[in-house]
Amino acid sequence: MTEFLSALPLDKLGRMILVCASDRSTRNPPALNWSETPIEPSTLRLPCGKGAKLPQRLRFVLALIRNRRTLAELSPEVVYAHTPESALAMSLLLPRVPLVCHLHGVDNPLRLSRYRPVRSFPGPNLYDAFVARPAMMRAAAVLLTTDRKRADELIARQVPSERTKLYWMPSMVNLRVFTPVRDVEGRRALGFAKEDCVIVVVGRLVDSKGVQTVLRACENARRQCERIKLLIVGDGPYRSALVALADELGITHAVRFVGYRRRAELPTLLQASDIYVSASWREGFSLALLEALACGLPVICSDVGGVREVIEEGRNGHIVAPCTSEAIAGAILSVVPRRHEMASSCVSAVEPFDSRQVTQRIITILDRVAGK
Repeated sequence: MTEFLSALPLDKLGRMILVCASDRSTRNPPALNWSETPIEPSTLRLPCGKGAKLPQRLRFVLALIRNRRTLAELSPEVVYAHTPESALAMSLLLPRVPLVCHLHGVDNPLRLSRYRPVRSFPGPNLYDAFVARPAMMRAAAVLLTTDRKRADELIARQVPSERTKLYWMPSMVNLRVFTPVRDVEGRRALGFAKEDCVIVVVGRLVDSKGVQTVLRACENARRQCERIKLLIVGDGPYRSALVALADELGITHAVRFVGYRRRAELPTLLQASDIYVSASWREGFSLALLEALACGLPVICSDVGGVREVIEEGRNGHIVAPCTSEAIAGAILSVVPRRHEMASSCVSAVEPFDSRQVTQRIITILDRVAGK
């Protein structure tokens, strides 16, 4: 969403109102640089009940319902929603306004829940039947941001009359921000030397991200190359276990846990690194992977989430299958001496994901739906 907002040609759009939650400041769109455009979007922040026990996405929908009169007074020409539940709510609250629903990943969010009861039957099935499917049916257009193969499979499952309104939309990266520049000062601030080879992991620290496998891989690779260091960006319930594992492996001195960082800090962290590694065993189309490539970092990753659409084996990284610590260690050691010469291939791989290009495709669909 941030990349979309940053790439909007607001001087040509005229008027845009951003509706977002007001009780999660770290997740709200950050202060963006609007100096290049004469128009700044209005922002309607909806109080969603901070501290409530209901899931954030459900609280946001309830906030939409409570503020239905305010939303109606905005008189929008088109509604652009980013979750099935908000799309369904807006289609019911503003039934005469055309709707575009953007699905970021095609997995049922309940099936991805960290809570077993939520993942279990019948919750996901009910969500599909009474939320996701109705939202798609009521939308004038549905954008699918996932890997191309999964998008094509979803489109093929629809009835012919529904297929024409489904569009695959690639993830987007701000190539003006994520650039292949080496940040020497940022590297020094993190405690890494110029001659170190810094492996970076970015993501929520949960079991499915496979960070424990990366730790073991680094310990393995350091037996042959002691200049290998590990930077772990992110936080989560698995952090204490990972810290303990690093200590058990005897590599605490070579690992930096920097915790959760705002998106604005990610370019600096990536530009201070050398190789991006992901051992995730469950992943959508990884935005962090694209951002790492944009910063010129070769990628070593597991075979999930459409990585084969961007990783060219041996040119800008390696896909490791099966994803074992030994296999990752071998891939790291093969990339270390070639990491700088691989940078240009990394950057060229993400050019189709330039936020300016993708945003223009979205605007074209929004204009068509709005009847312009």
